[in-house]
Amino acid sequence: MDADYKYQAEYAKSSRSSCRSCKSTIAKDSLRIGALVQSHIFDGKMTLWYHYSCFFKKAKILQTSDIKNFDGLKFEDQEKIRAEMKSEKFQLSNFCIKPNGDNSDRCSICSRCIEDPFFIDGRSSELGTSYHVECFNKRHPGTDFSKITGFGKLKAQDKFDLLDAVANAKSPSSKRGAQGIEKSGNLAPSRKSTSSTDVKESSKDALKKQSDKLWRLREQLDAEVSTSALAGLLEFNSQLVPAGRAALLDAVADAMLFGALPRCPLDSAPLICVDGGYRCSRLANHWAPCLFSATATDATSLARSPFRVPKQYHDVLFLKTYKCKPGVRLFAESSSASVETFDKKTPLAGLHFLLDRGPFPEDVTQRHLAATIRALGGSLLTAVTREGIFVTTSSSVETESKLAARARVGGMRPITYNLILNKSLAKASSAKDVQRLIAEEPLATVWDLAESASTSAPLSQQAQSVGRKRRAAVATSAEGGNDALKRMRVKGGAVVDPASGLEDRATVARDAHGRPLSAVLGMVDLVRGSNSYYKMQVLRSDKEPHHHWVFRAWGRIGTDIGGSKVERFVSLDAAMQHFHDLFLEKTGNPWGTERANFIKMPRRFYPLELEQFDPKDEENGEKTKIVHRVASKLGTRLQELIHFLFDVASMTNALLEFEIDVRKMPLGKISRMQIQEAYGVLNDLSNLLSLGKPIEGPDKSRLIGATARFYTLIPHDFGLKVPPLLDSLEAIKTKSRMLDDLLKLEVAYSLMKTGNSDVNPLDEHYAKLKNRIEPLDRDSEEFKRITEFLRVTHAPTHSTYTLEVVDIFSLSREGEAERFKALDNRMMLWHGSRRTNWAGILAQGLRIAPPEAPSTGYMFGKGVYFSDMASKSANYCYTSPSASQGCLLLCEVALGKTHDCFAANTSRLSKQFGSRKGVGATAPKVETYFKEPDSGVIYPIGRPVTSADVKSDLLYNEYIIYDTAQIKQRYLVWVNFKFTF
Repeated sequence: MDADYKYQAEYAKSSRSSCRSCKSTIAKDSLRIGALVQSHIFDGKMTLWYHYSCFFKKAKILQTSDIKNFDGLKFEDQEKIRAEMKSEKFQLSNFCIKPNGDNSDRCSICSRCIEDPFFIDGRSSELGTSYHVECFNKRHPGTDFSKITGFGKLKAQDKFDLLDAVANAKSPSSKRGAQGIEKSGNLAPSRKSTSSTDVKESSKDALKKQSDKLWRLREQLDAEVSTSALAGLLEFNSQLVPAGRAALLDAVADAMLFGALPRCPLDSAPLICVDGGYRCSRLANHWAPCLFSATATDATSLARSPFRVPKQYHDVLFLKTYKCKPGVRLFAESSSASVETFDKKTPLAGLHFLLDRGPFPEDVTQRHLAATIRALGGSLLTAVTREGIFVTTSSSVETESKLAARARVGGMRPITYNLILNKSLAKASSAKDVQRLIAEEPLATVWDLAESASTSAPLSQQAQSVGRKRRAAVATSAEGGNDALKRMRVKGGAVVDPASGLEDRATVARDAHGRPLSAVLGMVDLVRGSNSYYKMQVLRSDKEPHHHWVFRAWGRIGTDIGGSKVERFVSLDAAMQHFHDLFLEKTGNPWGTERANFIKMPRRFYPLELEQFDPKDEENGEKTKIVHRVASKLGTRLQELIHFLFDVASMTNALLEFEIDVRKMPLGKISRMQIQEAYGVLNDLSNLLSLGKPIEGPDKSRLIGATARFYTLIPHDFGLKVPPLLDSLEAIKTKSRMLDDLLKLEVAYSLMKTGNSDVNPLDEHYAKLKNRIEPLDRDSEEFKRITEFLRVTHAPTHSTYTLEVVDIFSLSREGEAERFKALDNRMMLWHGSRRTNWAGILAQGLRIAPPEAPSTGYMFGKGVYFSDMASKSANYCYTSPSASQGCLLLCEVALGKTHDCFAANTSRLSKQFGSRKGVGATAPKVETYFKEPDSGVIYPIGRPVTSADVKSDLLYNEYIIYDTAQIKQRYLVWVNFKFTF
């Protein structure tokens, strides 16, 4: 995986760059340091360059591994940066003089109580420190105390006494001096630490000698060898030829000094030198790279071969006389701004904290927090620094103060002040414990969700408030109140992208085969962390025959990062040619390549197969609204149900829960074929993860590649976060269920298309269901029986909600009765699903997952699952306090002879059985079952009873049907979840 660099250091290649701080030119060949920040116009990072001297006035680097190309610097420049990282510059403005109140402060140097009438108090980066005036003067001799903040507020006599005491201060005795130094933590090194220091100094000497040799050779190559010759030398020795003269010089100098690099042991591709070691240069497949790498510790195992110079380059004298003796290149260990060994007395050593401005509770002060952090070994930051820790309050994060917002965007990790004060960190026994405590902070979870622009809480209820702003934005856009999400217009069978600004006067052009010249491309690269889209269209004017345009837009999915461009052409042929060139450049395939023949090229885009329908488009938008000039012929109760089932907002929210980007991929866009292709990717992942061995080497590349392919096919909104690996069977299970629901949503979208303006949309939607739906009489025995069935079969472990009936409807799906297999052992059983799935279920019936879907996640294999406990099925409605209504289906299920199982069983069902039953330890009381007099169908109505004799992995019964002809829809129960929290 590519290192997540935060900074970059190099020698300026020209004099064209300017310092972001002082605005003056950065001279060619001078050392410059850049901050790598997310670009606002493309999906990637851009570098903001600074003079070396200006950079450290603005930022603090915590470790050298954060710096790209650090190993490529001259040794003396590496040492300069290391020194800056560890230095704490003395600034008088960080201190003030204060009168002593209760003698409770201890001197940060000698650790004795301060009993003097006044003392030196630290602030800003020195917050939490206190000093005797005498001790402070010894540490910082020559300080002008008259210029310290607070001196002017002292009485005249106090000023005189202070300055006199400082002027007449005697130098400390050797004994006292040794004690003072020891207290300050600068104890003379022991024999053991001296030995360690000698090793480090020896390593430094070797690195310095190596760096000097490498740079002398590089400078000689730069002065005497042409760029083409540098490339030729690398080609002759079968080395990778990088782009740019600076990279060529680095590669040739490395190979000449240490020998030619061997090939990658995994795929025989050239290796390249990177910070701290080597890695393979080739992509293992079209979706992911080869992950072979050799770090500084194991790079010695790579045997280099002599680097040869062919005679054609002997015109350069030193190349003619050059002879290679292969060696081992040394790499420096990553340096940190603090110590790396763990000491239980200072568990926060190496960590850096920024304190929020508050407000904190009355008994908590910034000074007290700072002193506690320092006592535990931590250091304080005065500005937002990536990977630093932000100490704040829950309320500050929820309301997001300005400093909290900057800290979040700046990549800091939030913790509450309680974690510092309640001594949890002080009790940590290892650095891992400290990191775990920080990672488990609830604020970190909230902040992660907010940063990734998560637009909805996950299925669990804990983070309902996180996506409130984004949900509101989507809701606003659905109502036409957000200019960023303009209504799409279908003209000539294709949508003119509203971002072009030409939707009112242009139409999407078509090629000679009648295909719309419009493409949406996606690219997910988990190694680089990108999640990009690229859209382009050829547009022709509706009125001006010589006006044609090529529109294109690009950016990062789920964010506002990106840009767009509209180019005008006088002829359609010229515009088409430009479109074809762009498509070839971005995908590596010619326009018009059939999907089956399309080859995904490394680090190129992949075309997405999208459908043109969008409920907000101009042709269909008005017709999907419930208010219509033609009155509905449906009864009021049925109208309310259809309105509930075909609600666009709920469909949008369902996509948000899946983390699917509804802004770049509007409703109904992802095609059924593309969803089925994504099933195949999940199946491949499931097979890989089921091998039962560590995922390493080529398998890790397969995992990364398949994950990237899945996210490309089904665009997700991860904000600025790197798309997560699908590296567990649980993740595969979750995404497989998501695709199940997407297929049902796709059916709902198709049903929502209306064409007859003389018919009320509700009536048209109902007719397309092909299912006779009739409300039950609320006073009927059927209604009462089903209500009782719902009430008494509520499982005791499902205590976070209760269920109440909103309405009940009888069902008769067209053709289902004729296909129904009237096997014996027929029961009325529950089935639950999301609100957005019911239109598809009522129209097409319950479906079994397609063959290409992975079997992972199905306890008893692919089938239709039912329960005799209403609340067990209700859990699959995925409701929440803010969207508390859902539907349950009561089906007549012909079970036949059941195969009883007490643990997971995914084997094929034997022909002697009609169904499989997962036997649970708790089931409805058999004595109270109801049997329909005419049909003999059994209603398992009964309070839950636990059997001590049943030893099962299941809490409650499950019934699995593998032939949908054994299912007949009988009732749809509309319920309200009354949550108890």
